[in-house]
Amino acid sequence: MRPILVPSMAVLLAAACASPQDRAGCSASPDCPVGQYCAHTPDGSVCWPDAVAPAVSGVTVTCAAPCLRDSELHVEATVTDDAEVLDAAVTLDVGGPAVPLARAGASWTADVPLGRFPFDHFTHGVVATVTARDGARNETSVDASGVTTVTRLRWEANLQASPSPLAVNSSGVLAIPTS
Repeated sequence: MRPILVPSMAVLLAAACASPQDRAGCSASPDCPVGQYCAHTPDGSVCWPDAVAPAVSGVTVTCAAPCLRDSELHVEATVTDDAEVLDAAVTLDVGGPAVPLARAGASWTADVPLGRFPFDHFTHGVVATVTARDGARNETSVDASGVTTVTRLRWEANLQASPSPLAVNSSGVLAIPTS
C-alpha cells in the first residue's frame, strides 16, 4: 500500500507547484475564477491562487458639525493587499446603496451624500463600514472606529420668557412671534 501513496503525494506536489504555463491566461483579475487573481509574470499574465484577504485599517469618518441629515460624510481608509486591491466601498447602517471609494495611493476615500440614504431618525449615530476586495475577490470589512452623529436639528434658541403661542403652517414652518 505504501508504494501507491508515495506516487500520489508526488502528483499532488507537482500540481501545487505548477508553472505559470500550466495556468489559465488573463488580462485582469476579474477574468480569473473566484479565489485567484491575475498575476503578471515575465512569461505572461496567469490566474494565480490567493487566499489572503486585503487589510483595512485607519477608517475615519468626518462631517462638519453639526452633521445634518443632508450633509456629506467624508470616509477615508487604508487598504492594502499582498497582490492587488480590486475595489473598496462604504455602507451605512441606515441602509441604502454602497458607495465606491476612490484610490489615492494606499488611501481610499469617498464623500457620501447623506441625502441619498434612508434616515428614519431625528438624531442617530451612523456607523460606516468599509469593505475591500482583492483581485481574488477575498473580502474584509471594518467599521469606523466611532459613530458619527447625524441630526435633523437645524437650529435651536434659548427663549428667556414664555413665548406667545406658536404657529406651524401646513408645510411645517414654525412661526414664533417676536413681540
